[in-house]
Parts: sequence; C-alpha cells; structure tokens
Amino acid sequence: MKRTLYLLLLAMAFGYASCDHSPKQPSNTQKPSVANSELAVLDKGQLSFYDLNSQEFVAFDQETDSAVNGVFANDGKFYYSVVVNDQILLKYVDLNQNELKPVTLGDWGVDPSHCVSELYDEFAGLEYYPKKGLLGLEHEFSWDGYGFYEKRIYKLATGEVKDYNWETDESLWDDDDSGDDVHEGEFETIDEQAVYHDGDKTVCLSDQMNVKQYASDPDYTIDLNFDYFEKNPQGDMVRFAAPIDAGDFEHGPWCVASLDGKFQKVLKGTDFCTGNAQWLSNGALVFHGAEPLPQNDPIYDPEWNNTKPCIMVMKPNHEITVLSHASHFFVK
Repeated sequence: MKRTLYLLLLAMAFGYASCDHSPKQPSNTQKPSVANSELAVLDKGQLSFYDLNSQEFVAFDQETDSAVNGVFANDGKFYYSVVVNDQILLKYVDLNQNELKPVTLGDWGVDPSHCVSELYDEFAGLEYYPKKGLLGLEHEFSWDGYGFYEKRIYKLATGEVKDYNWETDESLWDDDDSGDDVHEGEFETIDEQAVYHDGDKTVCLSDQMNVKQYASDPDYTIDLNFDYFEKNPQGDMVRFAAPIDAGDFEHGPWCVASLDGKFQKVLKGTDFCTGNAQWLSNGALVFHGAEPLPQNDPIYDPEWNNTKPCIMVMKPNHEITVLSHASHFFVK
C-alpha cells in the first residue's frame, strides 16, 4: 500500500513539474510580405518594400540594375526607372505576385545626364497620372524656372513613349490626384497661426509650437503662412509645412497636429522644400528627417551640422523612430 501511494505521488509530482504553467506569448511567425506594401525605399540604387504588418523591409534583390526613381500605381504594380549603359529603362514589379520579378517595358529615350536636377543633384522623379493611365519623366533642367522644362510620357495601355507638348497636349494636372489634399476653406493662417475650421468652431493648431525658433538664419526669417495641409486617412490629424526662411526658396519644417489642437509637434530636422512627409493607411507619418551623428563617428565635426539624412516615422501613438537610412521613399 505504501509503495502504491509512493508511486502515485511521484507520478503526480512528475506530471506537474513537466507542465509549463507560465503564460504563453504568441509567436510571430508571419513572414514579411510585399503584397499590400504601401511604402518603398530607395538606397544607392537598391529598392526595398515595407510590410506594414511585420514592420520589416523586403529587399527587391531580383533587380540587379541601379534604380533611380519609382512610383506606386493603382494596378498593384510599382513602376521604376533604372540606368543601364547610358539608357533609362522603364520597369515594373507586380506586388500582387508571390514571386517578385522585374519586367522591362522600354527605353525612355532620354540621356540620363539630362534628368539630373542641378539644384540638389538628384534624378528626376517618376510621375503617375492614374486617370489618364500615364507615367511621366521630366528632363532638361533650367535655372530660369528652377526645374525641368521637358517631359517624356509613357502610355500604360499601349506602351507608347513620346514627348509631352506643354502647349498643345491635353493637361496632365487637372486629373492628377496624387498631390496634396488641400481641403480648401478648412485650413488657413491667421496672425501667423495655423487654424482649422470645423463648422462654427475654430481650432488653433500651432500655438504650442514656437515654430520660428527653428529658423536657420534670423536675417532671412519671413512672416509665417502655413501651407500644404493634408489630413491623415483617419481624419483626426493633419500635417502641414511652416515656411520660416526665405533664400533660394522658402524653407521650414514639417509640422503635425491633432484637429482638436491638443497635440502639436514640429518635426525637427525636416525641410518641406527638400523632403516629403506622407501618411500611411494606419495613421503613421513617414518623412525625411535627420539623425544626430555620434561624436565617435568618423565624419563628426564639432563646427558643422552633425546630422545625417534618414527616413523617419511618427507612429499612430506619436512615437518617432528612424525607419531607414535610405535616401528616398515612395508611398502608395
């Protein structure tokens, strides 16, 4: 009897010890996917796509040529240009396919050197006109207008490539819905403050910011006239630009605020003139920013601007982190 009781107690003790009663944490086994990607980055010719669910980048290693620009289209494809042997080739990758594969559409027929802006030594961007089914590539920089004055267009339906005639061809801009959502009448500047009109209620969006403290040179500071307002997809936040310096162009930081005015933030290290800021569908704001250099960095100079450009994100909880050190980003 004692032996039987002893064996029973031993078995119960072993069974209890062999069970893990600590709370189980769900394992994240989801692999990154680009099927629903709405953010791409370009770094030294290498394209990568960001998976919003896993919060990881997937490198487009299948493309071995050097990419110079890109744009998302509403057909599930990402179109981009590469430079190969003094040619600019138009390509795409279908993000709906399980296997990423570069597909070449044709030659833009422009010398690559003619597509480089003399302002910032950057390659011309790829433009998308969804209602007309066109892609555009600008070329021939001119200091008279501080921009390109020629454009090549590619018709997606037929593959036709031709010069765009600014005087006789149908306008591209009236059907271009890729620009800023201005919300005319809802936002304006009053007494150098950004305000939001919601029916009979007016909310100040900038009175907690002291934006002018971020001016680079007091001698070039200008009166504030906030611009480029764009709401987030959820409709409760807005990003906008704060022009505070006038030199070659107007310069100033991007700002973001909640439409009740309770949250206001200047995005330090940004310049709306040289860097974009765009919303993702989950309410995160992606923008070109600057990360401080550590003093042990080889290029650190105590008498210089010790920052390096990067791509940052302000998450829906308002936390700001460095997302990538790539040079360019594209949002769907």
